[in-house]
Amino acid sequence: MALIMDNLIKCLTTLTFTLFAVGCSSTGKIDYMVAGVGTENGNAILGRSVVFDDKWGIPSGAIGCCYGETRATVSVYDQKFPEKVAVEWLDKSENRIYFGEVAIDKKVIN
Repeated sequence: MALIMDNLIKCLTTLTFTLFAVGCSSTGKIDYMVAGVGTENGNAILGRSVVFDDKWGIPSGAIGCCYGETRATVSVYDQKFPEKVAVEWLDKSENRIYFGEVAIDKKVIN
């Protein structure tokens, strides 16, 4: 169970850190965000859903590598910076579906 939670935290943390690539105007208002997903090298998963604030989401699909090197990102416009993210994924090696949800601490980002 600890390994599952460790992988969950790593996956959600990666997603959160990916949101740091934020475009801002001179007024400090967020114009757009760039979001993507990644996982440990060799930990192939299939992202099923990535949903922010229970309102909007991004596509994920097959993910095989790596933290800080998300291969595909999505530009997000007209959304406030999220307060939480929920992720559901399939671990191919275990053939199990996992779900995790975490609050995003905006204090860390600023």
